[in-house]
Amino acid sequence: MTNSTLAGNSATVDGGAIRSDYGTLVLANSTLSGNHASGNGGGRSFVGGAPTGTNCTLSGNWASAGGGIHNYEGTLNFANTIVANSTSGGDCSGSASGLIGTNRNNLVRDGSCSLGGVNFRSGNPQLGALAFNGGPTQTMALLGGSPAIDAGDDATGAASPVSGRDQRGVARQGAHCDIGAYEYVDYSASADTIKRSAITRGDATAWAANCVQEHFRFIRGLRYVRAACSLPVLRRAYYSRGKVESKVQVASLIRE
Repeated sequence: MTNSTLAGNSATVDGGAIRSDYGTLVLANSTLSGNHASGNGGGRSFVGGAPTGTNCTLSGNWASAGGGIHNYEGTLNFANTIVANSTSGGDCSGSASGLIGTNRNNLVRDGSCSLGGVNFRSGNPQLGALAFNGGPTQTMALLGGSPAIDAGDDATGAASPVSGRDQRGVARQGAHCDIGAYEYVDYSASADTIKRSAITRGDATAWAANCVQEHFRFIRGLRYVRAACSLPVLRRAYYSRGKVESKVQVASLIRE
């Protein structure tokens, strides 16, 4: 299951959002939030099998044991995944026979399920509320300063089923891909470089006529055009889908 959000679900026994018994569940680029179980595994519960979670965000789930993940008799393989903010049951739990295979570049807030972890992190991932942040499904945005930013394993993020994109379809970018289902994009701005401005085609024509120099500036992989303009109101940075070769092409700049 990829690019999906499971929120507000419940179970009277195990697996508030997902229960997988002796199967091989693969979950990628997905968000689980606000799910609960009276038994184990508010977000996900596994009995046997070899479940895999890649670039997922589990937050705000709860259960009697394993508010985020409960692994019973299975071998959990997870990478680039956030498990945090479980309101009861801890973030991740398992029985004595529940094993952890792959454990790479994960962030589990309370430090549970750290066995064999490579580049394992704990602490507050600094997530925004579940919301529409672009794309067809709700996600939980990484806030500026989150320890999940640029902390993922690039090979994992580039491989299928993540395939270099986040849950919204945004390209994984920056020094390294991010941990979780959401890829942070820095829209920070200086006085003459701001994120995409809503402009009319008329404005674009005036911009092309009055801006005498343009060049590129890259902010976390997004391409911007910065110009020195004689019209202060047009002193903005405009985002283009492709390389701007001439002022004529400025008229095709997209609106935010």
